Amino acid sequence: MPNTFKALLFFTTLLSLAFAQSANPSVTVDRYKVLFTQPVDGTSLVVAQVNVTNHGAAISGVHGVVTSASPDLVIEAGEVSFGAIAQDATAASQNTFTFRQNNTAPLNLSNLNVRFDSPTREAPSASAGLNQAAAPGKRVTLTGTGSTNPSGKPLS
Repeated sequence: MPNTFKALLFFTTLLSLAFAQSANPSVTVDRYKVLFTQPVDGTSLVVAQVNVTNHGAAISGVHGVVTSASPDLVIEAGEVSFGAIAQDATAASQNTFTFRQNNTAPLNLSNLNVRFDSPTREAPSASAGLNQAAAPGKRVTLTGTGSTNPSGKPLS
């Protein structure tokens, strides 16, 4: 087996099992999933996807930027989007990020970081209940059925 192929196989295995840090305490990176690798001039071009878990309330419009603290792991296209992520749910990025790894240096994924922008917390939705007709002066009871709270917290 050629050395380049062995290095790529080892590199792909490490990357797909790696965990990383996140700048948002309620959203954590679970792993990176390698979709494609290609050797290019002493480096490996890697296309990957990010899987995250949201430990807080439901959020929408989640976007992040993958960065690297290592000169041997250079991010070429680092913006990732996740859309809405429910409370305690895991999601894969809707798009990929791309980087080059210097093949003469060991891969150290602790140099990767994902910075998330401020996600939009989904607001509760109020619905008083079914439409009702009543004579003037008569009591009407609104049940609130159909009201929801994406964070899972009770409505009061």
